[in-house]
Amino acid sequence: MERESDDYYKTSLLTEDGILFISRTNDIYVYQINSEQPSSSKFIKKLEKEGSSPHIDDVDLIEMTNTNKLITVSCDGIVAVWESSHFNLLQVMGLQVQSTEQKKPLFNINSLLSFPRDNTVTYYFAYGGWIVQMEEKNDQIIDVSPKRIDDAFALPYGRYNVEVTQLINVVGSTILAITAESGTIYVLENVKEKKRDVLKFVESRKLNSKITAVHMLDDEDGSFIITTNDGTVLMLKDSMKEMKRRQALFMNEMQGF
Repeated sequence: MERESDDYYKTSLLTEDGILFISRTNDIYVYQINSEQPSSSKFIKKLEKEGSSPHIDDVDLIEMTNTNKLITVSCDGIVAVWESSHFNLLQVMGLQVQSTEQKKPLFNINSLLSFPRDNTVTYYFAYGGWIVQMEEKNDQIIDVSPKRIDDAFALPYGRYNVEVTQLINVVGSTILAITAESGTIYVLENVKEKKRDVLKFVESRKLNSKITAVHMLDDEDGSFIITTNDGTVLMLKDSMKEMKRRQALFMNEMQGF
């Protein structure tokens, strides 16, 4: 595969089975990687629908789901779902478009999170200044995100003032939405409401600097570190005590409805 001057590589995913997915603008290439004998690694196929990519713009997200499907999302809001054995296309859908702003390509798509419950899986990922919610049921994935107002700041789905650069499931149902440019950490909770999972805003914490990186340290106790552009390194922890405090807060709020 020769690289041309007017294209570039966007993102990649390497599975535990040694399958490597690489996006090159709107195309996705699949390789079998042999770490013990690199020379025997080989190209498998290009992900296509009837000879061409289902994506029009750059593919910015490639993730494997816990139902063993591959999800790819491009900057024009197209979501493609592939089966993981022969990588055949199962489904193509467009994200909900509710405003002029959302019709523009968005170049920051990241962090697919999964929450299985009964026979349904709820997915969240960051899409520019919004958080998208999808639901998988009976082998079909649909966009169940609420409608958004283009020029209004709203939580927890957005629009955020700046792009959401990372979503992290720190522990249990707690999610951190990171907006690196503003140095803000939004604490969200995935809760069940009227037989469907939804996001709820809990609180936000603004740092004095821009966030440069966030890394999980321990998935079990929810500890993570944050680095900022002034050289500060913070170690934070989402403890069981903190989770119980937020759960009590939710219970009190729900009693008011």
